[in-house]
Amino acid sequence: PLYEDKPRNIGCEATITSPHMHAIALEALFSEDETESESTSRREKPFIGLDIGCGSGYLTVCMGHILASDDSKIYGIDHARELIELS
Repeated sequence: PLYEDKPRNIGCEATITSPHMHAIALEALFSEDETESESTSRREKPFIGLDIGCGSGYLTVCMGHILASDDSKIYGIDHARELIELS
């Protein structure tokens, strides 16, 4: 099944991380007591992040979407040129 919480092959001998790991990485950008109406970030603003081994770029894009509101930047790098070109 496509919706199992496990890594998936994305080609180039690489996998995309399990969805729960993406959630953990995204939650790490915020403090534990954050609510929708109150933003208490663990990071200085603007924030510059680096996603090493970004693969498809999915997590990099999710981080960029979250960080876009405060002029932060997230960069992704990967060794597989084919994945970079596809993303």
